[in-house]
Amino acid sequence: MVTFACGWPGYASDKPIRGGIGRLMTADDVRDLVNDELKHIPLGTSGSPQNELRMIYNALRAARLAGDPDCPRAKTFAEAVAMVRETSPEFRPDLLDPGHFDWSE
Repeated sequence: MVTFACGWPGYASDKPIRGGIGRLMTADDVRDLVNDELKHIPLGTSGSPQNELRMIYNALRAARLAGDPDCPRAKTFAEAVAMVRETSPEFRPDLLDPGHFDWSE
């Protein structure tokens, strides 16, 4: 079972989201940020755990940012890896820059 680190999933909309430090994020801001972060997680082969990671991270990160714009990407990434490992226990994520997600194994 995965415990979520940054609140419950929210719904994306054009309504601005206020973060704990007062910054505003629109749905477009969230999408752009998540897309930039996904550039650090390479594509895998079709149906691979690597692609499952990208899919889960994409959805989970957008939901976390909608609920808490200050949610650290490292926590969301760790949650996504844990979810992939529920079905692929030996999975090791392929990352272009593990430091981007504060990841080490």
